[in-house]
Amino acid sequence: MWNWTRLAGEAGTRWRLALLPAGIFINTWGNSYYATPYRFQGIFLFFAGFPLGIAGMRAWDALPLWGVLAARLGTPTWRRLRGNARLLFGAAVPLAFLHHARFSIGRLAHGVAQPGDFDLAGAAMFWIWVALSCGARSAEPEDSPFERLPGRITRATRVRILANWAGVVAAGLLVYPRLLSAYPAQAVSLGATFAVALVVVTHKVSARTRKLCTQVHTAAQTLCRDLEELAATDLASSAIGLQSSARRSWDTLARSLRTGIDSGYPRFGVPFLREEVVADLGVRILAAIDVMPRESDACQQARDDLAAIISACGERIDAAA
Repeated sequence: MWNWTRLAGEAGTRWRLALLPAGIFINTWGNSYYATPYRFQGIFLFFAGFPLGIAGMRAWDALPLWGVLAARLGTPTWRRLRGNARLLFGAAVPLAFLHHARFSIGRLAHGVAQPGDFDLAGAAMFWIWVALSCGARSAEPEDSPFERLPGRITRATRVRILANWAGVVAAGLLVYPRLLSAYPAQAVSLGATFAVALVVVTHKVSARTRKLCTQVHTAAQTLCRDLEELAATDLASSAIGLQSSARRSWDTLARSLRTGIDSGYPRFGVPFLREEVVADLGVRILAAIDVMPRESDACQQARDDLAAIISACGERIDAAA
């Protein structure tokens, strides 16, 4: 009798888990009737599936499974896999827009496009520009910030160049046929204008990245030199001045680390490092400065992180940028 009561109690709780797939099924089923004579019945089923799905979500949220998964997925390996998955998902979004306009783009490539093809292809390129401009920051992985830094710099630069190219191409597809119909003699000059625009936007992004990497490299090296001198000194009077110099060097480096790699607009650019990473590095460096030179090894981890930053910027140095 006791086993039956326990089984009945668990069944009374677990059956609610079935509400989520049932709600999704009913919602999808109703949506399939939208373009049929049973449209109103489909609308009813579509909205009836929502409360069922919400009730099922609450039952799924109550499961202890999520705590176990959070502990399991918190390992470095799973965090890296999640970061790679974010990159793949971020790449899939613009590809979906290209897939939507693939036939129009194909007709444009073969020279048999109709006026509507220019508009559809231009709209697809516009939304690719929006997705790449606004979504690059969100798609960046959050694990292993210093190990992933070289890839972060490369991705931010290339994605911004692709975004700018998509914006220029979108403008060309939407404007070019209209201007060409009004001014047919200007076809060559219009094409040259868009080609120059592509070169300019590529050069500006590349130059900004090289300039920022040079600044970060210089500031990180200066801070490393200050930390080395502070660790080597054995005079209290000299240590105070070296500590002040190291703090000023960190302030200079922190400003560069918070700067966008690809854009000066904070909401759209990808910063050199995330704000929480910079804050954590600053706490460790300033704490090490306070206890040096008494504890000369206090900043070893910070030195390793600075070495990773210097290494990531080493191939992108351009003092003339």
